[in-house]
Amino acid sequence: MVKVWPNSAGGVVPVMRGLPLAQATAILQQAGLKLGQVIMQPSDSVDKDAVISSLPPFGSQASRDVPVNLTVSAGAGEVAVPAVRGWGRTRAQDMIKQAGLNVGNIRYIYDEENDPGIVLRQDPQAGSKAAKGSNVNIWVSTDIEPE
Repeated sequence: MVKVWPNSAGGVVPVMRGLPLAQATAILQQAGLKLGQVIMQPSDSVDKDAVISSLPPFGSQASRDVPVNLTVSAGAGEVAVPAVRGWGRTRAQDMIKQAGLNVGNIRYIYDEENDPGIVLRQDPQAGSKAAKGSNVNIWVSTDIEPE
């Protein structure tokens, strides 16, 4: 059974999942329907700025006077920044990548108290939220004295 979103001349809401918003808007107009609200929502499975869903739903009948609201991907969501301070550089880099983040700048700091290769500082801080794919900068101990 197809649900009709109020009865009057209109058309079937086209299936637009995964299409860029601009293309989906044009398709709606071609179907004789109008765009309503655009709601941005994080998504790991749908590309940024592509359509996730619609209301009325894809495939349902909609009248010309009922706007079609689209939920659009804002891209990957946020992830927690791992605590890498105190770990070795290689392990810290692996932890950052496993969290869905990238290793940004690696700076070396002369430090007599720690073994070389230990992460002394990170930015952003552990436990904070960061956009998936963003950079985490680390400062690593070295036994090479600055000149």
